[in-house]
This record gives sequence, C-alpha cells and structure tokens, in this order.
Amino acid sequence: MSVDRSDAAVRSADRRVLKRTRVRRNAKLIVPRSSPVICCTVENLTNAGACLQLATTFGVPETFDLTFEHGRTRRWCRVIWRTGDQLGVAFEAGAQAKAG
Repeated sequence: MSVDRSDAAVRSADRRVLKRTRVRRNAKLIVPRSSPVICCTVENLTNAGACLQLATTFGVPETFDLTFEHGRTRRWCRVIWRTGDQLGVAFEAGAQAKAG
C-alpha cells in the first residue's frame, strides 16, 4: 500500500495547537494613522488568531484592528506570517491599535 507523500507532508506540517474553524466571513482591517479601511475575508479562525485573505498584503502594517460581524466584533491583531495575498494573525488580548 502506498502513502501519498503530499498528504502526509501536509498533516505533519500542520502543528497547530488549536484547531481552526473555516468561516469565510467578510471583514475589514482598520489601520492606524487614518489610513483607508482594507476589505478582506476571514478564511479560518480560533480564539487565538485567524487567516485573512486580501487582494494584496503589500502595505499592510504589522498591527491593526480587525472588525467583522458587521462591526460587532473587533480584535487587535499582530501579523505572524504573510504571503502576497494572505495574512496569519494572532489576536492580542486587551489591546487595540492606536489611531494616529
């Protein structure tokens, strides 16, 4: 019986402590210094962080507020990783980005 190595590699590479829930929700990044709001999609999330899909991550700062659920939820985020069109963020407890 053969093992699909790509499948095994994906399983071993995903070492998250918390299982992420796929949500696909529209959201907005609110960045400091009165910059325009950036629209994105929350691909998946946990209580500790999220994966965000954007048109481009160019120019997105390392910290920002993320708002979703029509403004009912607002979380301060710190970028952990980024690609050209995705951000992995950690939610920072008890903090909010300062408007500049």
